[in-house]
Amino acid sequence: MSDANQNNSLLSNLTNKIKYTLFKATYDPDANKYAEQQAQQQQQEQKTKEETNKKIDQNSTDSTTDPNKFNVSRLVKKTVSKTLSIILLGLFPFMAIILAMIVANEMIIYSIPIRVIFFIFVFLICLFIPPISIVLSIFYLLKGGYSYYVNHMTNNPREIMPTIYNLLPISVSETYDIAWYNPFGYPKSIKSAEQLPKTMKKYMEDLQTSFKDFDTVKNLPIFVENLKTIQTNLSKLHSPPIQNNSTNMTTKPTNSNENPKNKNNENPK
Repeated sequence: MSDANQNNSLLSNLTNKIKYTLFKATYDPDANKYAEQQAQQQQQEQKTKEETNKKIDQNSTDSTTDPNKFNVSRLVKKTVSKTLSIILLGLFPFMAIILAMIVANEMIIYSIPIRVIFFIFVFLICLFIPPISIVLSIFYLLKGGYSYYVNHMTNNPREIMPTIYNLLPISVSETYDIAWYNPFGYPKSIKSAEQLPKTMKKYMEDLQTSFKDFDTVKNLPIFVENLKTIQTNLSKLHSPPIQNNSTNMTTKPTNSNENPKNKNNENPK
């Protein structure tokens, strides 16, 4: 038992001796003081930096939030924000009107009710379903690019994009003197007036081409009669409305100096 206590005491004394020797060898009052000064200096610099940043943020916040102080950055941000809001607000309605106009003019080969229905349908679907508006815009952009290529860079020009006669062409005019604010009258120019019969002729030719047995049945009496009816309707589709001449008829006024006959067709005595 005494041997075990003696061994523990020896180990403890050795450990203490080592700790003391290491402490004495490494202890330096000047080094410890320098370390404390460095730590205090870093804390002071960090505190000063935080206070400076806080003052800068406070000044920036005051100049931005105070409506009585002019701030260029705030003015630019507001202007850009308002401009973007207005553009985004009117972008899709504008696209819907343009796409509806293109489709309505492409339907010029059909009757007026069909043009009106397609115009309203395309406008509403593009206005309330923006992805359709985007897809349709891309389609007509590609179609317009192809039309430019065919008509300006090849030797076989032809009509690919529809001719724009007006916003909604439903009122035929004998003259081209259509007011700029009239969205319904057409044609508005000599060029569009010359293009209209070409478009109708091409439509008729496409109808005949799509009917594979046209050459076989074109001489049959029933088919000839129906074909004449179709051709007549197409030729009258863009004719100006006939003016009613009944309003121009006037009745001969009664001369007050003449002696009217009485009811019994007898002259008065």
